Amino acid sequence: MTLSNNHTTVLLNEAVEALCINPDETYIDGTFGRGGHTQLLLAKLSANGRVIAFDKDPEAVIVAKESAIRVCRFVMKVLKIFVNCQIQVWQGYCWIWVSALLK
Repeated sequence: MTLSNNHTTVLLNEAVEALCINPDETYIDGTFGRGGHTQLLLAKLSANGRVIAFDKDPEAVIVAKESAIRVCRFVMKVLKIFVNCQIQVWQGYCWIWVSALLK
């Protein structure tokens, strides 16, 4: 998949297929980049599934805001330092369980 800025997502299908997607669950893309993995994940999820994406690059947030990813099932966050991720994520009002982390 080729996205903005001539970025080609590496191992797109292989990485997402390895997650054994359950369409109703929540997944984390730990390196959003230009959104290739996130877009494929969202395409495989139901209306109940969601993707939370992180990236340490502030430009990735700009790409996320300008991209076609305009669904309420997608949340983008910026991290200055990546740390070991817990399996629960705070969504501003409750904790949700995360099914897999793509990093």
